[in-house]
Amino acid sequence: MSRRPATVASFVVAFCLWLTSPAGAAPIRTTSAATGIFQSNILLGRTVFTEASRRDTSVSGQRHLVAMAFGLSTHSLVGVVLPYVEKTLEFDGREDSIRGLGDIRIFGHYRFWQRLGRGRRDMAGFRLSLDVPTGSTSRGLDFDVPEPLRRAVQPGTGSTDVLGQLILSREDYRFNVDLNLGYAIKTEGKGLDAGDALIAGSSLGAFLFPERTRPQGFEVNAQVELGLQHSDRSELRGEKIAASGGTTLTVAPGLQAIIGDRILLEVSVRLLAAEKLNGPQPKLDHDVLVGIRIAL
Repeated sequence: MSRRPATVASFVVAFCLWLTSPAGAAPIRTTSAATGIFQSNILLGRTVFTEASRRDTSVSGQRHLVAMAFGLSTHSLVGVVLPYVEKTLEFDGREDSIRGLGDIRIFGHYRFWQRLGRGRRDMAGFRLSLDVPTGSTSRGLDFDVPEPLRRAVQPGTGSTDVLGQLILSREDYRFNVDLNLGYAIKTEGKGLDAGDALIAGSSLGAFLFPERTRPQGFEVNAQVELGLQHSDRSELRGEKIAASGGTTLTVAPGLQAIIGDRILLEVSVRLLAAEKLNGPQPKLDHDVLVGIRIAL
């Protein structure tokens, strides 16, 4: 007896399950290999509130990001991120703030592999990002601080940096998993070389009570993301900066609210889980991200 009808029926069932799987499964901080809704042809707005401190120094601030991504095909996209940066430095009992346009990021993304299964989709992709030195590096402070600290609170870096990422993703009706491995090449800019970085990230997302929320036209996605980064020591005019570079591990729980098929609201809180930094550096206290994505 031929198995062809059963094979065809299995494929049709798997394809229908994939079509009805959640279109809004998208990690918050981690990169996804997907190129569908809320990934391409979107307008994204985010504000990130960050605070880092050590005994006599505190650096806090906000990064306001506006991003646009456009699909070139079903498996590729390009985009741009425009940042505006506000930073406040507290040093030895004194305080001052700096603000201005940050470094613009241009990126391209290619999903080079996809496999459809019974109610799931496995994907692999590659993303290349270029940070252009559009932000200022010469804003003055009202008091003297060490040069590495003064550069750290500037809106821009002064360097042209490249980040390459390999991405693996799985989506199904209830869960989404993403894994990233990347390497950032930092060039010297105005005397400062911030040091190359090896970056790894992962995300696990789960839709909460989909049988109740989907009939109402919205979805809630809970996520936990891990980030691991190892950075080389920075160099200032050819001299290594002792208190720079090292390794950090962060954890970031978050929530997304997906309203219809056009609007996604998201919030994420990133905390330092472990660190091994070189010398006395400000350590991350918290990093809170709030954002909105609008599918065009």
